[in-house]
Amino acid sequence: MTTPRPIWEPASYAEAVDDINNGKVFEHHYLELKTEYKPGHNEEMRGDIASLANDSGVLVVGVEENKETRKAVKPTPIALAGFIERVEDATRALDPPLHVECHALTDPDDPARGIVFIRVPASPLAPHQANKRYYGRDECSTYRLSDAQVEALIRRRATRANHITAALASPDVLGDLSSTGRFVVVAHPTANHNDELLAAFQAPAGYYRWLDEQAQKATAAADRIADATPALGRYVQRSWNPTAWASSHERWPAGVGRVTRPRTDGQGTRSHVVVYESGAVHFAVDNVVHAEWNIHPARSAFDWMTMWTASMWTACMVRQVCRTAGLTDTGVDIGIRVDAVDGSIPETAHVGDGTFGRMAVRDHVVAWKGGAYQRTAHVSAPEVKKDLTGMVRTLFGQLMRSTGLGTIVP
Repeated sequence: MTTPRPIWEPASYAEAVDDINNGKVFEHHYLELKTEYKPGHNEEMRGDIASLANDSGVLVVGVEENKETRKAVKPTPIALAGFIERVEDATRALDPPLHVECHALTDPDDPARGIVFIRVPASPLAPHQANKRYYGRDECSTYRLSDAQVEALIRRRATRANHITAALASPDVLGDLSSTGRFVVVAHPTANHNDELLAAFQAPAGYYRWLDEQAQKATAAADRIADATPALGRYVQRSWNPTAWASSHERWPAGVGRVTRPRTDGQGTRSHVVVYESGAVHFAVDNVVHAEWNIHPARSAFDWMTMWTASMWTACMVRQVCRTAGLTDTGVDIGIRVDAVDGSIPETAHVGDGTFGRMAVRDHVVAWKGGAYQRTAHVSAPEVKKDLTGMVRTLFGQLMRSTGLGTIVP
């Protein structure tokens, strides 16, 4: 079973020193500690960054560790002048080049020195070549990859989209949902290849408390992204959280989830959200196709706002659950599928200014005629964190354009 690997994100130099002194910081698969990189010698830095890009991680420069216990011993603040430029030179020298985020915590006693945090996202193009070699990372160190390991990483990169497509039609994902207006979202962390990443969190009897906590944080993250991107946010539901619906918690093969079932009379919506030990998240719900709201005569309409919102929440949920295991900056591979949507128009209840505005929009929408609708997308680590506009455009742009609401797609 995977040992939890805590994230280290101090807000200040003083907090970083306190964490070190209190024994809270130790090196692991997603956290590399370095006392310094000697000036003019960037080969080691390039190898460390390339190795972290396979799964994501944080490279912290300016902290000494105990080589036996892997615990941080003391801060060793480095000269900050020109160091970020050295990092940028190192990442540009990788093949292919890689973008990382850097920030420094300045030593208040010597503002010219500090601790530098280099956030390395899980790269969809990994492995990256450094110094004419490929590097990997075990629990606490960087090593040179064998030819077989390089080939395995390249195969993993090539098959990611195929895994998403296969999952969208899997009986395990569809469950016992009605095919009428069935909507499915499947999202996997881009770089994780540890099928037991979240096992330690899902094993206890109280796993559902962990699940609900992560779901609440995913909701908050989706709301923040919606608020920061008004063109997208105006059509996204706030405080949306499928685990907060009237539901029961259940164990699934290699995962845990929440399930919502219809009333005893058979009326209502079925749904489930499942978080797998691998960090993948699946959400499925039926009845997203229904009669139009508050209009007569009503036509069959698909609830695209719920689809957008559910897709954003699912992507945020993947990032959130992976962060609990120390996988800090993964991208997300995501796919959506809508069944029994043929002959339905996009819901217009929240489009247009008032009743007359809605009617004007409704006069120009047309029914979808393409059968089941399915799309996949890759979302980079920075996008999952800050802006999901591109994801929504890729997943739903074709559906919205084909039915006459393409102009509202951000």
